[in-house]
Amino acid sequence: MSGRVKRQPMLMKRIRKEYKQGKLIIGITGTHQNVGVTHLGLMLATYLSEWLGHRTAYIEVGDKQPSSSDISSLKSYFYGGEEESMEEDSYTVHRVTFYPQKDSKNLVDIMNDRYQCLILDFGSDWKNINEFLRCDIKIVVSSLAAWKKHKFMNFLTVSKEIKTSDSWIYAIPFAAEKQIKAAGREFGRSMYGVPYEPDPFLLSQNMIHFFRKFI
Repeated sequence: MSGRVKRQPMLMKRIRKEYKQGKLIIGITGTHQNVGVTHLGLMLATYLSEWLGHRTAYIEVGDKQPSSSDISSLKSYFYGGEEESMEEDSYTVHRVTFYPQKDSKNLVDIMNDRYQCLILDFGSDWKNINEFLRCDIKIVVSSLAAWKKHKFMNFLTVSKEIKTSDSWIYAIPFAAEKQIKAAGREFGRSMYGVPYEPDPFLLSQNMIHFFRKFI
């Protein structure tokens, strides 16, 4: 997205205040499958660890089978299926510690560890909504494509019962800035266009600028 933010909304000021006082917990969910939750989460992890120098944990929340777990697949990619590495509960890549397939019962111990930032990847699974609501920053990834916009609208209908849902951050990949601004006005939500970034571990200046808007 182009242009500068002239003033910080009160939400962003509150987030930065919480961040300075202790560890920051960021939850990312999606309005439907394959919308880009994990890709955005990996870029955020790169930003927090490589650019800001923070000790970061990435937690895949849920009980997926290894074959359907993106974070387990990422481990196989980097470690090449090494038996000793594959048996470990977590692994570290680019100074980020990854925890595949953790249910809500396993989160406490990880959160009590000495991480400065924790990213919780909820995918599109809504059954862990209570954990999502406890996060300091809540990001929803969606699409404004004509054939997928109804999924975004369905999500708004379901989540409107939650009082704080109008303060969540909505991240929209592959959409024109004009379209995003129009949707933000239409639905009364804070919406941001996600710059195209093919490699989540190698960020462009556009991506850095994107994250600086709310972290």
